[in-house]
Amino acid sequence: MSLDDVDNVSAIPKTMKAAVYHQAGHPATFDTVPVPSPGERELLLKMRATSLCHSDVGVISGEYGPGVFPIIGGHEAVGIVAALGHGASSYGFKVGDVVGATAWHGACLECSGCSYGKQYCDTLKAKGINAPGYFAEYCALDASLAIPVTPPDGVPLERLAPVFCAGITVWDALERAKIRPAETIAIIGAGGLGQLAVKYAAALGATVIALDVRDEQLEACKAPDGTGASHIINTSGLTSPELCKRVREVNGGKLLNCLIVTTGALPAYAASFPLVAPEGRIIAVGVPPGPIPVSAAYLSRNNISFIGAKIAGTESAIRCLDFTLSRNLLPKIHPRQFKLEDLNEMIDLMKAGKVENGRMVVSFK
Repeated sequence: MSLDDVDNVSAIPKTMKAAVYHQAGHPATFDTVPVPSPGERELLLKMRATSLCHSDVGVISGEYGPGVFPIIGGHEAVGIVAALGHGASSYGFKVGDVVGATAWHGACLECSGCSYGKQYCDTLKAKGINAPGYFAEYCALDASLAIPVTPPDGVPLERLAPVFCAGITVWDALERAKIRPAETIAIIGAGGLGQLAVKYAAALGATVIALDVRDEQLEACKAPDGTGASHIINTSGLTSPELCKRVREVNGGKLLNCLIVTTGALPAYAASFPLVAPEGRIIAVGVPPGPIPVSAAYLSRNNISFIGAKIAGTESAIRCLDFTLSRNLLPKIHPRQFKLEDLNEMIDLMKAGKVENGRMVVSFK
C-alpha cells in the first residue's frame, strides 16, 4: 500500500530524517529515507517526542546480534496520527489524535499467545530491534497496539514519551507484585526505570527503599512531597549481611515484602534474595547478560515468589497512563531539549551512567 492509497493523507513528505544504526559499536547516522506507508491496520505517526532507553544502547552495542542492522532506533514515543491504513480507523483513531507508541508491533491477533495478550504474540516484533523505530520524523504503528492519549493542558508531550516503555514496564512489575498499602518495597537500580518505579510504588501507598551504587541517582529518588523514596541505601561495598542489616535498620527490624530489580546487573539479583521476608515477592525487570543464580530450596523454604515483568500490553499501558496523569507522576526528563542529531551524544551520556538529570528525549518540533 502506498501513501496515495491511505485515508486522510495531508501534507506528508516523501522522505524524512531518521537515526539509523548500521553496525554494532558504530554511531548512528542521520539518513534521508522514505516515509513509510502505513499497512492496512497501521497508523502513520508524525513523531513528536522519542525518549532514549537503555535497550537502545544495547542494540547499538551489538547485544541483540548483527542481524538487527540496519535499523531505525527508538521504542518509546508520542506521535500525532498523520494518516491511517484502511483498517486502522476501526480502532477508534483519526488524523490529529495523540498516540502513545510502545515497543510492540505487528501482533497477529490469532495465535495462542495473543489470547493471553497481544504482547505475547508468537510473531510480535519490537520497534528499534526488528521493526523500524521512532527516532525518525515519521513511523508506522500497529493500530491495535497504539495507546490513545489526551494530554493535560500545559503538559509537553516530551514528558509523556518515557511512560511508554520505562513507565509501563515498571507498572507491569507493580501490578504483578500486587502491592498493598503499608507494605515495604525496595527498588534495586535507581536509573530511569527505578525512579519511576519509586514514584508509582509510593503513590500506591507502599514504603519505598531505593538501592543503588550511585549517590546521585539515589538522591534523584527522594522527594519532599512524599512521592519519592522514604529511604535510600548506597549498596557499594556492602556485604550481603551488611545490606540486610541496613534494610532492617530503616524498616523497623523487618525485611522486605517486595523487591523489584530494574537493573540488569547480576550482583543486584544476587543481593536481592536475602532481603525479602517470607512470602515476599521478587520481580525481575532488568535483564542480566547471564543466568541468575537462584536457590530453589531458598524460594521453597520461604515461600518467595520470583516473577518476571516486561513492557506491558495495551490494557495495562492505558491503566498506567491514567494513573500517571491522575496522580501527576510525570517522568523526570532532562532539561535540555535534544534534537535528533544529538542522539549519539545522548547514547554516550547513558553509557557513562549520567542519567540523574532525567530521561533524555528527542523533540521533533
